[in-house]
Amino acid sequence: MKRYPYYEVSAFTTAGQNAVFSGNPAGVVLLDELLPESTMQRVAEQNNLAETAFLVPEGDGYRIRWFTPTSEIDLCGHATLGSAYALTLHGCAKPSEKPIIFRYAGGTLEVAQERGLFSMNFPLMGGERLADTKAFEELLGTRIEEAYLGRDLVLVLPSEESVREFSPLNPGISKLPGLGCIVTARGSEYDFVSRAFFPELGIVEDPVTGSAHCFLAFIWGAKLGKETFHAYQASPRGGELWLQTQGERVILQGHAREYLRGEIALPG
Repeated sequence: MKRYPYYEVSAFTTAGQNAVFSGNPAGVVLLDELLPESTMQRVAEQNNLAETAFLVPEGDGYRIRWFTPTSEIDLCGHATLGSAYALTLHGCAKPSEKPIIFRYAGGTLEVAQERGLFSMNFPLMGGERLADTKAFEELLGTRIEEAYLGRDLVLVLPSEESVREFSPLNPGISKLPGLGCIVTARGSEYDFVSRAFFPELGIVEDPVTGSAHCFLAFIWGAKLGKETFHAYQASPRGGELWLQTQGERVILQGHAREYLRGEIALPG
């Protein structure tokens, strides 16, 4: 058997003594070389977290890949933040001194640490505003003010309360276009709140979704005429993010907390 360092990190946590139980838990596996895809998929399935990240040293940074319990995905914010934190805990990197470079199929990501926050430079995701929301309203049984389609379908609901009360078990979610369904509204204490559902990926509700905020920043930037946001993902765990759009990029910032560290043992 071969053993690999493994961390479980809560990313985009809230403040307080129970912070580790907020945010989105991510598994992080530190490798010396990539495992077969089938093995990484089985590890992610075994972990049963929204995402497990696999890291391999590459040049002056790391190659990163993300797996849900059912499939590989192209971009994951919270598991990237969790990976940076895990590398810090493992003594491999100091993002407060020099950004950590992650390479993935879509390009390069950088993570730095500033004033206690992990800061990630991600691509801003655009999308199309859909003219007709009636079909979605009938499918979900709820009022929808606006709809936007990019990688995910984003539905703007009338109020923060309607976002918080939206059921992740609504059978209509699995019939919607897009990789995932994001519901969002203006917040009372935050610029906006949201929740995210990815039934096709085996994720009934994602606790906090960094990549979804790359699209939400695009939408709310146009709606509010702003470039900086304080956002809250209103899942049962809950999570905070600070966002700033910079042209075609968006800076995602958040806290992280260690929950577990150890090793995974796999056949050699």
